Amino acid sequence: DIGHSNFTKYCDGIKKSDLAVYKLWEAIQSNPNMKDDTVLIIAPEFGRNEKPNSIRDPFGRLAVDHTGDETSKQIFCLVVGPPHIVQQNKIVEHSYGESIDIVPTIGAILGFGEEIPRTLASGVPLHEAFVQ
Repeated sequence: DIGHSNFTKYCDGIKKSDLAVYKLWEAIQSNPNMKDDTVLIIAPEFGRNEKPNSIRDPFGRLAVDHTGDETSKQIFCLVVGPPHIVQQNKIVEHSYGESIDIVPTIGAILGFGEEIPRTLASGVPLHEAFVQ
């Protein structure tokens, strides 16, 4: 978790992750058995604080923590897939979704969401991202 101490390396890690996601999606799209039958959900583990901490990296950039302020609780979630499953080119913005919503979303996609005990997955499916 380099973001606590080196913002430049943190950003480099994000670029590498973006490239890895692109390569993964490219591989899925080049496989005829997966292309029209795969949903990919990408989300970070947590957000980052709105204000940086006091640690500067070698380029003078301040590092960022995730100590529980409101901004550090906010994450993005990228959902991509075939047009008969996933809404295309749609941005859903809301402040009530949580990372715990991903497991029930996967369950709903696979058709067993209602069978997951609420004690194991207390979130709610992210229905807004999918074709109804």
